[in-house]
Amino acid sequence: MQAAAQRGLSTSAIDAYHRDGIVFPVVALPPARVRQLREALEALEARFGPGPVPMRWTNLCFSWAYDITIEPAVLDSVEALLGPEIIVMGSIVLSKRPGHDAYVGWHQDSVTGTEEPAPAVSAWIAVTDSTPANGCMRVIPATHHTLMAHHEVADPTNLLRAGRVLAEPVDEGKAVDVALVAGEMSLHHDGIVHGSRPNCGDGKRIGFVVRYTTPAARSRDFPVVRARGCAACPQLELAGRPPEAEPDAAFASYLGFTAAMERAIARRNGRAGTPQLA
Repeated sequence: MQAAAQRGLSTSAIDAYHRDGIVFPVVALPPARVRQLREALEALEARFGPGPVPMRWTNLCFSWAYDITIEPAVLDSVEALLGPEIIVMGSIVLSKRPGHDAYVGWHQDSVTGTEEPAPAVSAWIAVTDSTPANGCMRVIPATHHTLMAHHEVADPTNLLRAGRVLAEPVDEGKAVDVALVAGEMSLHHDGIVHGSRPNCGDGKRIGFVVRYTTPAARSRDFPVVRARGCAACPQLELAGRPPEAEPDAAFASYLGFTAAMERAIARRNGRAGTPQLA
């Protein structure tokens, strides 16, 4: 895959994205920001206990997470793909401890059951090094042109607990490992087939994933954030930067918010359980 320039994306990187559905590695965060983000994420993760928990919507409840989603270096690269009008659709933290069997099943982000009028790009920001040994994201290049059939498979070890995975087997011989150093990111099209294996390495693998779209996006059951631009989007509920709060109060508020959002999306989808970031 073609690497990107320090600011924004080079022409070759943009071409690689449109051809392959992904571009990496792209510089995202300096080391100091990575350290701060890891400390904040691990403090939050510790409150959930030993099991892997995919932490959604952190950007709507914690100021430090909100700030990462509007990081200028990240937005410069996203703007090269989406244009100057950028909406933060949501965020999810995917953390894998070594030796645990957590994985992400093969899927396409764009398969949500509702037609989406706007393009979407996901920034997969490495908070730790992400390698084949510790379960880095894997993609099947150039699969972003066609939506494929998915089905629901209940599996508590799949970090995307909704269980929506490809209905047909994937030719894993075509898979590419998206290896990243902490502070780098990949940018992938919402239609590319991707997933990841369990962490068989010696250390934790943490990814902070932000999904970006444009003001043309369909309405959601949850608020979104305007990152850049000023185009009208009356169908979207816009949220601002979360207020600073004491850790206990912020965590309690986060639990209440995520529970309410999950119930709303489950009602919309006519099923129980935790939704994917859609």
